[in-house]
Amino acid sequence: MFTPEIISLVAIGVSALMLIWLIVIAKRFQDIQTRYRKMLHGANVANIEQLLMNNHENYNKLVKYKTQVEKELAALTAKVEGCTQKIAVKRYNPFEDVGGDLSYSVALLDDHNSGVVLSSIYSRHESRSYAKSVTDGKSEYRLSTEEQQAIEEASRSLTQPSLPGLTD
Repeated sequence: MFTPEIISLVAIGVSALMLIWLIVIAKRFQDIQTRYRKMLHGANVANIEQLLMNNHENYNKLVKYKTQVEKELAALTAKVEGCTQKIAVKRYNPFEDVGGDLSYSVALLDDHNSGVVLSSIYSRHESRSYAKSVTDGKSEYRLSTEEQQAIEEASRSLTQPSLPGLTD
């Protein structure tokens, strides 16, 4: 049935298959070793466990830093709301005998449409300046048409949009 020659041939065939399998496994092991070395390259650690622990520590530091930056951003945003952000200038000629639009009204408003409207009225004989406070887009003083137009134009000015994803 099984002669020694057949058994020898089967043994040689199995040995050849095992040798091929061993070569494939050795190549895969070499690839894994290469990737492992690349991953640890420049990390100043001896093993992957230490690398993962270092990465976890760095992640925790980044989370704390992000929280700190978000608090600072919120504080700055609150401060900026009270700063002049919306500006409009309305030039006009209030008198027919004066050439050019030498008079003007300037509205300087914050995020809540509060601030001041400054006006300068120029005539041939004199120039007058006025400053009127503005709260929520309205003034307790009587406003000229040009002053009201400057306030309305400034109120329509777009403020900077908030940056998405910073508080996620």
